[in-house]
Amino acid sequence: MERVTSRPGAEDNLPVNPVADHGGSPATRGFMQPVALAISVLGISVLAGFARFSQIWPQSIGMTWQPYEDEGVYALANQLALQGAIPYRDFFFGHPPLAAYVFSPALLYHFNLWGSPTSFIMARYFSSLLGALCVPLVFAIAWKLGGWKAGLGAAAIWSIDAMVIESNRQVMLESPLALFSLAAVFAALMAADSRKGGYWAAVAGLLAAMAALTKAPGVLTIIVVILTILLARKWIQAVLAGGVFAGVVVTVGLPFQLLSNGEMLKQVLSFQLSRPVDGIVDPLQRLWSTTGGGGSSLTIVLATIGLIVIAFVLRGESRKRWFPVVGWLALGIALLLTSRSYYAHYYMQVAPPLALIGGAGFSILRLPRGQRQYLWAAAGGLMALALVPLAWLQVSAFAAPHADRIYVMVARYLADTPPGSTMLTLDPAFTFLSAREPARGPDGTYLVDSYGQLIYVALSQAPESGQGVTADAGGSTADVWDTMHQPAAQQSLLDRVKMADYFVLDAKSAGRLTKDTLAQIEMVAQAVERHERYTIYRINKDG
Repeated sequence: MERVTSRPGAEDNLPVNPVADHGGSPATRGFMQPVALAISVLGISVLAGFARFSQIWPQSIGMTWQPYEDEGVYALANQLALQGAIPYRDFFFGHPPLAAYVFSPALLYHFNLWGSPTSFIMARYFSSLLGALCVPLVFAIAWKLGGWKAGLGAAAIWSIDAMVIESNRQVMLESPLALFSLAAVFAALMAADSRKGGYWAAVAGLLAAMAALTKAPGVLTIIVVILTILLARKWIQAVLAGGVFAGVVVTVGLPFQLLSNGEMLKQVLSFQLSRPVDGIVDPLQRLWSTTGGGGSSLTIVLATIGLIVIAFVLRGESRKRWFPVVGWLALGIALLLTSRSYYAHYYMQVAPPLALIGGAGFSILRLPRGQRQYLWAAAGGLMALALVPLAWLQVSAFAAPHADRIYVMVARYLADTPPGSTMLTLDPAFTFLSAREPARGPDGTYLVDSYGQLIYVALSQAPESGQGVTADAGGSTADVWDTMHQPAAQQSLLDRVKMADYFVLDAKSAGRLTKDTLAQIEMVAQAVERHERYTIYRINKDG
C-alpha cells in the first residue's frame, strides 16, 4: 500500500496507482510529469516576459512609457558608481549601497559616459527580465510548500499582476529586491529539506543580505529565512544563515561607511527615521492603494482565498509549512502601514508573499470520483467565472499604453547643447538621457536625488557639511514641503545652479522651490526653452 501524506499537493510527487490512474506505467508518468511542469513554467515565464516587454519594446516605444523620477535616481546613481563615484560621499543616496550597483550589468552592456537613452532603456529591459525570472522562483517555492498545483497557480498570479508588471517595466529597486528575496526563501526551504542544509543556509543568508543591501525593506527577508529553517528544527543552520547575513552586510557596508566619513548610516538610516511623513499617509488609504485601481485585485482575492485555505482547510504539517510566508506578508503589511513614506509601487514589497499564498488555494484542487465530480466541476466553474472580471481588469491594466514623451523631448534638446555642458536637473533622468555631465556643487558632489537631498539638508540645517541628521527615533512631524523650503535646503540648490551650464525645472518638481528661489534663479539664468511641463534655463556665467 502506498504511503499517504497529509500535505496537499505532496501526493503529486509520489507514484500513482497504475490500476486506478489508467495513465500508463509509473516510469512513463515519472518522466512526463517533470517535463510537463517544465514546459508549463516556461510557458508562464514567456507570458510574464511578454506582459512586461510588450509596452517598452522597441526603444522608440519604451522611452515613452510613463516616466517616474526614481528611475532617474537609480539610473544616474548606477552610472556615477560605474564611473568611480562613491555613494554617500560623492552624492546623497538614501538607499543601501547595492542599490547603486544593481543595474550596472544593463549599463555596461551599452556603456556611454554619463548615460544615454539606450542605456536607460537597457536598464528598463533588465528590470523587466528580473521580474520575469521571479516566475520559476515563485513556482519552486509554492511547489515545495503545497505541490505543483500551488506552484503553477502562484507563478500565474505573479506573471499577470499589473502592479508588479508596471514596477518591473521601470528602473526600480523593487525588481531586484523581489528576485533576491524569493531566491533567499527558496534556499531556506532547501536548507530545511535538504541534507546539505548548511550549504543552503549559507546561500540563503547571502541572498537575504543582498536583498537588504538593495532596499531597506529587504531586511524582512532574513526573518522569513530564519523562520523557515527553524520550522524544520535546524538550529545550527538558522544560526549559520543569520551569521552569513550579518557578515555580508557588515563586510559590504563598512567600506562605504568609512569612505563616506560616516555619511552612509546618516543618509540611509537616520534620514529614513527622521524624514517627514510623505506620500499616502492614512493607513486605510495605504491598504486601499494595494489594489492599484484593479491592477492587483485578482491577486488580492486569490491570496485571501489562499489564507482561508491555510487557516481552515489545511492541517498539521501542510499548514505549518506556510507559516513563514504568512509571516512575511504580515511583516510586510505592518511595515507599509508604519513606514515614514508610502507610494503605490511599495506594493511590490508584499507582492511575493501574496502570490505565494494565492497559490495555496490551488493546492487543494482535486478531481473527485463518481457523481460528486460534476458538483465540484460546476462549483469550480462558477468561481472561475466570478474571477473573470478581475482577471480582465488586470490584463487591461498592464496592456494599456501609458505614453509620455517628456523624457524624449527634454533629452533631445539637452543633447544638442555644446559638448562639455553640465546639467542640473531635479529629475536626474533628464541629465542621464542627455549624456551630459551632471553639474557638481561647491563641495564637488553631484545632485542625484533632489527630493531626498533637500529634505536631508533641511533636517541637517548644515548644507553639505556632513554633520548628519539630528533626529529622534520618532521622526519629524513637519510637513515635507515646509521641510524642503527651509533656507538651508534652498540655498544649497542655488549654490548648485550657479555652477551649472543648464538647469531644467519640470512641472512635477517645481514645488520643491520657493518663489524666492525661482526668482533668484531667473536673475542668473535665461529661459531658452519653455513648455507647459518644463523650462530649460541657460545659466549666465557673467552675471
